[in-house]
Amino acid sequence: MKFTIYIKGRNWSYQLAKVLSETDNLDFLVTSYPKFFVKKYNVPANKIKSIFLIEILVRLLGKFDPLLYKLKLNFDVNLIMDWATDTIYSLFFIQNSDLLLLGFGNTTCKIIKKARKKNIKTIYFLNNSSSSYRDKVLKEEYDKLGLSKFYNGEPKALTRKINESINMADYIGALSSFQKQTYIDEGVDESKIFLSFLGVDTSVFFPKKIKKDKFIVIYVGNDFVRKGAKYL
Repeated sequence: MKFTIYIKGRNWSYQLAKVLSETDNLDFLVTSYPKFFVKKYNVPANKIKSIFLIEILVRLLGKFDPLLYKLKLNFDVNLIMDWATDTIYSLFFIQNSDLLLLGFGNTTCKIIKKARKKNIKTIYFLNNSSSSYRDKVLKEEYDKLGLSKFYNGEPKALTRKINESINMADYIGALSSFQKQTYIDEGVDESKIFLSFLGVDTSVFFPKKIKKDKFIVIYVGNDFVRKGAKYL
């Protein structure tokens, strides 16, 4: 079985591409990052389709976000670049693979529509809990900690397009049972969702015998509030 991965940005798709390549199951990785960067993750160069101008535009336009926010202009860079990436990928980079792996928090409606016309199945990989959970529980957590002004809710228009992509996909990959349940509670068809836990690169992370005289806790991750590190 052959897979093609579509991603704007990076996420954990490069590690996935590496493993699929090693098992001869990767057709292509279509990415907005330059090829030389992706190769560092041991993804073969002939399997990479890079449209790095997308990433350049994302970063350039992102620099205007503070100004647009101050001017109270309703111009969302992520939404526009998600739409542009989805359009470009759907027009020029649809592969006749057995499965297209996409999502990772991006909108992919156009890719999925084109895949349907070619009778190609799609899997949308989630990267967050459901929007209704975030809008209620997570916002309450920020409020409770006195951090309300730091809560950056996802733009509603972007949320709608992501949810549309999730509902259109043939299957949905969840990274945890908790994440899966938040989408089921939101009304997503449970039969479409499967668990796909994140793996680990054992050449980088492996157990060692370390002599220590005190108890040590290590937290690795971003978004301190959402990950619940305070409770740890």
